Amino acid sequence: MTAPPGRTERRDVTVATVAVVAIAAAAAWVVTRDVPPRRDPPPAARPPATASPAPVAAEGPALVADVDGDGAPDRVALVESGDRAADTWRFGVRVLLATGAERVAWYPPGEGFNDAQEVAGSADVDGDGAAEVAVLLGTTVSARHYGLVTLAGDRLTVVPGTLQAERVPGRTRSWGCRDGRVHRLTVHREGDRFRGALRYYRLTAGRLVADGTATRTWSATRRPPPGYGGRAAVRCGSVGET
Repeated sequence: MTAPPGRTERRDVTVATVAVVAIAAAAAWVVTRDVPPRRDPPPAARPPATASPAPVAAEGPALVADVDGDGAPDRVALVESGDRAADTWRFGVRVLLATGAERVAWYPPGEGFNDAQEVAGSADVDGDGAAEVAVLLGTTVSARHYGLVTLAGDRLTVVPGTLQAERVPGRTRSWGCRDGRVHRLTVHREGDRFRGALRYYRLTAGRLVADGTATRTWSATRRPPPGYGGRAAVRCGSVGET
């Protein structure tokens, strides 16, 4: 039977269209199969956080003292951290308690000078049964500068202020501790006598609080006051020099 005119042409067009679609699909399948899927690179890993440098022991012997007042000996040592060239260097005091706990008190960067820092000794400055630590902060031509570190509650604390042992022509400055107080003595030569000015301090809540004054007079023909005839005197527990 002969198809009507025009129908054969439409069938041929339809067949051709189906063939083109099939070829395009096959080509897409081949491309998809041969080309691996795209994968985004993983995000860059963050560098691990850098902790602050751990304190390291400075030169000098360790001190044994009862810092927390429990009757057992604790170990005290000077520690340091940072870089001197970068002005980040600092020093502090580390106490290893008999219980195994550790406490550290840091002086701020820039404190101290002449690389002469050391743990100088200990004394129960305030009479509470626990020892304070005396630290030599540094020296100059005429003076030696000290500081105190105390365990206030459960925290090791730097006591603000310095204590000087100084000897210059005509004057000395000395310090010591007695009867639960710190005393500072400044002595001047006045003709045939020495006149001394005493200032007393109590250690309260980690600070030296003024607690009175007094004056002393010595004859120049008798034994000189503390500090004359030698270096300025320090008398506080195991800390001593003349």
